[in-house]
Parts: sequence; structure tokens; C-alpha cells
Amino acid sequence: MKLRGMLAGLFSLNAMIWLIMLISLAALLSLTAAAWIALTPPLGAALAALISGAGLLVVAAALGYGLVRANRPDPARDEAPPPAPSPTESVLESGLRPLVGDQTLEWARRNSGLLMIGAFTAGVAIAASPTLRRALTQVAGPVVTRKAVDTWRAFNQQD
Repeated sequence: MKLRGMLAGLFSLNAMIWLIMLISLAALLSLTAAAWIALTPPLGAALAALISGAGLLVVAAALGYGLVRANRPDPARDEAPPPAPSPTESVLESGLRPLVGDQTLEWARRNSGLLMIGAFTAGVAIAASPTLRRALTQVAGPVVTRKAVDTWRAFNQQD
């Protein structure tokens, strides 16, 4: 039951973050529309649209710059030795090392922010595209079934 509560909390947090992002996007678009409506009478529709669109681009650029800046390591952090991996990370790495190799694991350790953004983007693409979901299910179905059967056999094996 503890795991179930943790998962429910995690999914609730995820839903709240998406709701906050949706409300923020709606607020930004409403502010842009209000600016366009306010600028249209004195400047004309085309110039008002240009200014409103440029304002949105400035906000997007500022957010992008903030993300890049937040993911850039400080020079002082590069000199310090990396923290020791937790036992859970060690178990995961020892399981992944034969599959992906040492170089890939080292790259993932150095670029965890980029890896997280890529995983998030892949998740959004999979969630948004039924065709992509169907294709992934068809491709991964036999592999997942085989792994499930192997795990079931290993779990039920009597030594």
C-alpha cells in the first residue's frame, strides 16, 4: 500500500504541474491578445500583431535562456569530484552497463539534464500520437512478452 500511495502522490503532482503549465500558457496568450487589442486602434492590426508576436518570442527566448543557464554546470562544480552514486543507481548502472556500455553511461551521467529533456519530449510525443503509440506497442509487444515470461519462469523456479 505504501507504493500505491507514493504513485498516487506522484501522479497528482504530475497532474498539478501540467495544470499550472496550461493555466500559464492561457494567461500568456490572454495577455498577448489584450496587448494586441490595445495596440490595434492607434497602430493598426498588422503592427499590433507584429509587436504582440515579438513579445511572445521575447518571453520564449527568456524561458529558453533560463533553461540553458540552469542546466549549465558551474565551473566550481566541475573541479569537485562527483558525488558517489546511491545504491539504487549502482544497481541500475550495473544492469545497464552490459546493454549500453561504459561510454554511454558516462555520457548519461554528464548530461542528465539533456537526457531528462529528451525523455520528457519522447513522452509528450508518445502521449500525443496514437499512431506512434500503436507502432511502439506492436514493436515492443513481443519483447515485453518474452521478458515477462522469462521473469515469471525465473521467479517460479525452484532451486
